[in-house]
Amino acid sequence: MLNPVEVTRDENGEFTHPLFCLFTASFGGEAENCLEITRRWAASMGCDIRFSEFTLDAPNALLDRYQAEDDTCLTEWIPNLAPNEFILAFLKGELEDSDDPEMTCIIATNRRKCSECGARLVGKAEACGDRCRKAKSRKS
Repeated sequence: MLNPVEVTRDENGEFTHPLFCLFTASFGGEAENCLEITRRWAASMGCDIRFSEFTLDAPNALLDRYQAEDDTCLTEWIPNLAPNEFILAFLKGELEDSDDPEMTCIIATNRRKCSECGARLVGKAEACGDRCRKAKSRKS
């Protein structure tokens, strides 16, 4: 499982979580597979990831500044995050088949597990309830 860290962006607005690994063609992978490999890596770390692009998520005021060729607004953009989400990376440039976003944010959510059996949970439950593997084995 990955833990959130303080996001400190460089002068270009970029940031990478110290444990994050974005698989790119420079690692020997084919470009079209890089995001899928990155997703599998995140899953192996107990996370789900999603992508947010500046041009799709930024507030109108920042978009207006960007359209006026003020690139400094890229470093000010912070995507909307759910309470259980945290940032893995801010990256400039194109990711796979995107329309060349000027800034992409990779956002992670740690997978929650049943306190009884370790199965992946959906929703707000803390345990699987009747479906719990441990509960089923106790009934046998």
